Amino acid sequence: MKMEDCERLHDFVTTHDANGMTIDASIVERLSGLAAQTLVIAQHSAEKHGTCLRFTAPSAGFDQSVSHLGLTDILRREQVPA
Repeated sequence: MKMEDCERLHDFVTTHDANGMTIDASIVERLSGLAAQTLVIAQHSAEKHGTCLRFTAPSAGFDQSVSHLGLTDILRREQVPA
C-alpha cells in the first residue's frame, strides 16, 4: 500500500469505528506495516466501543502478512462483538 492508500484506510476506520465495520480482505496481496498498524488501532477502537472489526474472505496474502507481522492473535482471533 502506498501512503495515500493508508491515509484512505485511516479515514475509513476513524469514521466507522463506533458502528463496527467489515473489511473485504479478499484481494489483499500484501499488508504493509503501516496498514497493519491502522487495522490494529481500528480493532482496539472497535473493542472500546463494544463493536467489532471483521475481515471477510481474507486472502492468503492477508493471512500470511498478518502472520509474518505477528498480529494473528490481534487481527485474526475469533471475530465476535466485544
